[in-house]
Amino acid sequence: MDNFIILAIDTERTGDGPCDETFSVGLAYSLYYKDKKHPIVRKRFTVRLPLAATYDNGKPRDASLLEWKDMWLRWKFDMQCFDEFWSKNIGILNELHKNNDSHFLRDSAAAVAQDIELFLCQMEASFPEHTDIVLVTNNVGMDVKCIDSILVPNGRRPILYSRTGKWLRGGIEIDSYIRGLDRIPLGKEHAAAMRLFKETIIGPLKREKTVHSHLPDDDAHELLILTIAANDYAFQN
Repeated sequence: MDNFIILAIDTERTGDGPCDETFSVGLAYSLYYKDKKHPIVRKRFTVRLPLAATYDNGKPRDASLLEWKDMWLRWKFDMQCFDEFWSKNIGILNELHKNNDSHFLRDSAAAVAQDIELFLCQMEASFPEHTDIVLVTNNVGMDVKCIDSILVPNGRRPILYSRTGKWLRGGIEIDSYIRGLDRIPLGKEHAAAMRLFKETIIGPLKREKTVHSHLPDDDAHELLILTIAANDYAFQN
């Protein structure tokens, strides 16, 4: 099987507490060919967080650190997550709440679930002759659970189910796949060897430039390109 669909996913959450929410999802897909490049389709889907609109002289503006922190406190979101990550990445929070051509920004999870459903259906319809889909992520347990927390309560099938009867594999974690290619043992004492192999052997095989920005569509795109590079390496070796 040399040709198959790769679907990469990445998610962002407000935190890991009982009141927290998955609010942004990035999806990217392409048909894998070992000997030629195929176009990549990517999209970001965000449920608007409950922050009151902010304005200066009647014009919308980015929210401040204090405004975002106040919202986190009011909605009882995970403050440890805010302090350790989001407070240092307010620019990302503000960017996630802007509309652009590659971004669906909606006011409800139900609307985002519908957008994701249409995206997945279009992906499968784009490749009627290819029946094998490989889902890739940084963390299967976390990302699958997070995207399903948007899809399933809103009447959609879980992400690991095909929309058109194709064979969708249970998902792989990119670092585990890359580790296996060089038979790198488990354990933190081998983490440096893993990073070196990923950066110096797999990295140069990437077919296009990527950026890890914590915008989920950027990160899903990076996962997709890394998976293609890793599979190219597997065919070469």
